Amino acid sequence: MINVVVGSGTLVTFPTLLLFGYPPIVANISNNIGLVGGGLSGSWGYRREIAANKRLLLRLLPLSVLGGLGGALLLLVLPAQAF
Repeated sequence: MINVVVGSGTLVTFPTLLLFGYPPIVANISNNIGLVGGGLSGSWGYRREIAANKRLLLRLLPLSVLGGLGGALLLLVLPAQAF
């Protein structure tokens, strides 16, 4: 719910995963997968607001996808120390 409202859910979940002893990369991946459900439910809850900004969303979507793919590829290719 924190992530849907203000977008800072990672400030809670990522350090918690580190506190439980998960390595940083595993914690990052687990955190991002865990936040997918919140993002989807938030998108559904704000669907009217999203529809009102559809043109902007369609303009930003390709760059968002490229950024996500680029980050995922870097995470896979670079050594863990680079993270």
